[in-house]
Amino acid sequence: MAPRRPLTRRPVLSVVVVPLDEARVLTTPWRGPHSLDAHVTIAAPFLDPSVIDGHVVRSLHTCLADVPSFDVVFRRVAWFGERVVYVEPDDPTPFEALARTVARCFPAQTPADDTGTYVAHLTVAKNRPASELTRAATSSAALLPLRARATDVALYLVDRASGSWRVRTRIPLTAITQTDENG
Repeated sequence: MAPRRPLTRRPVLSVVVVPLDEARVLTTPWRGPHSLDAHVTIAAPFLDPSVIDGHVVRSLHTCLADVPSFDVVFRRVAWFGERVVYVEPDDPTPFEALARTVARCFPAQTPADDTGTYVAHLTVAKNRPASELTRAATSSAALLPLRARATDVALYLVDRASGSWRVRTRIPLTAITQTDENG
């Protein structure tokens, strides 16, 4: 991927994520009341919310129209430094492909961190006292492996002042149909 700009400190931003309802068991005990439900981030910040209009939403739908849904398994707890506990997917490839696809369709978007490297992960807990983060890591490890199905991508607008999240659009991923053994 091309070099990226660092995160901005805008009061409102947009993010593109893959929601994973099955992973709430890992994140709910450690998230605040205004936190986004369990998800793997694809692009954050995405675009400045002031430019997100119907055309951008339709373009994002078109961009992701042929992306198939997929299964994901999380087996390992990891850390970003000493401030973020996360679980990593066994196979990050589908998330990496989504991030590349969104970056190709929207070259102005930026990655989930300021290093320029995309790391597919599901954040369990962050910015808490070390003892809480350690408990989050231990309790998450006890719940692994965790299996989930990625069925859609969501674009959220985040108001940092109020801490509120608003879904701007959800984009269903293409269902994979199984062929019958009898034809």
